[in-house]
Amino acid sequence: MVGDHRGSGNATLSSVIGIDTNDRTTTNPAPDAVLPEEGEIVLIGTPEGELQFLRLFADI
Repeated sequence: MVGDHRGSGNATLSSVIGIDTNDRTTTNPAPDAVLPEEGEIVLIGTPEGELQFLRLFADI
C-alpha cells in the first residue's frame, strides 16, 4: 500500500505525491491506495532521499 511509504518522509526526506499509471496520474493518493502492477510512484525530495527511499522500499 502506498500509505505505508508516505509515512516514511522523515526517514527518507521524500514524500509520495502521486501514482502514475498508463492513462492517468493520481495526485495525493490516499494512505490505503494500492500501487497497480503497471503503476509508478511519483516521489518528491532530495536525490539522497530518493536513494534512501529505494533502499528501504525497493523489495516491497
